[in-house]
Amino acid sequence: MERRVQSILVASHNIMHGLRLPQLVATYRSLATTLDLGVLCLQENRVAGEATPAELIGRALGEGFEVICRGENAQLAVIFDHRRVSVREELIIPLPKLKVLGKLAHLYMAEAEPEQKYALVCTVTPHGGAPFTLVNFHLDAAGSNHHREEQLAAVSTTLVARDLHHRLIAVGDANVFTLRHKKHREAYEALLAPLTELGAVDPETRPTHFFSRSREPKIAQRLARAIGKLRLDLPRRYDVICSNLAPLARGQVATPDSDHDLLWGRFDVSATTEQREEVRQWA
Repeated sequence: MERRVQSILVASHNIMHGLRLPQLVATYRSLATTLDLGVLCLQENRVAGEATPAELIGRALGEGFEVICRGENAQLAVIFDHRRVSVREELIIPLPKLKVLGKLAHLYMAEAEPEQKYALVCTVTPHGGAPFTLVNFHLDAAGSNHHREEQLAAVSTTLVARDLHHRLIAVGDANVFTLRHKKHREAYEALLAPLTELGAVDPETRPTHFFSRSREPKIAQRLARAIGKLRLDLPRRYDVICSNLAPLARGQVATPDSDHDLLWGRFDVSATTEQREEVRQWA
């Protein structure tokens, strides 16, 4: 049964390639039952075997949920409750690609060559509400913050060119990092500037990434985990939920079974009479 939707809860999580997926599923179920999860965006949706982690999560959440993850962009996924919203994939944006990996990248990167990254763009239409654009991205871990700024600028430019920026929720793993904690907020704000110019903001400042929780196999990741457990971690805010819709609430869920915490935001998606008419015509 479809429900008339006035607000929507959108969550975003980097699932660490689903290495500890059974433990994470309980968190997603809790979001669905206690906070009325509408849309869950995932990064590092490992493509291996007959089903991706996103597809397994969708099944675990129940028959009301559907999954978008396919093709060359399958490492990004969108899981949504079709009783609350309909989702139409609009486009996949290829992000600027590194020409070469740094000399130390092999210590923490699984790939031997630069990876082509993408952003997934969808139109989400809440039942009885006004549609909005949803963007799910995962910027390069390798390369500089300036490179990541260029990647997010490419997303912003494409959204404006396609006229998809007026009602926007952009989520993902920005991978912004500075060694000095005092410099991080400056770098974080510079990276998000292209979205800020569209009115899409994330006012939160709490760290979301913790090296001490990494369970990935590369030597640098194992070393960072060991150092982090000695209370020498370098927690930083990698993950974002930026929007120019009216926020009703925001939250962060500690997820020890991923090196990233989960973020969520509840946004006002109520529609005027004119907007509801536009939705009917579009449908």
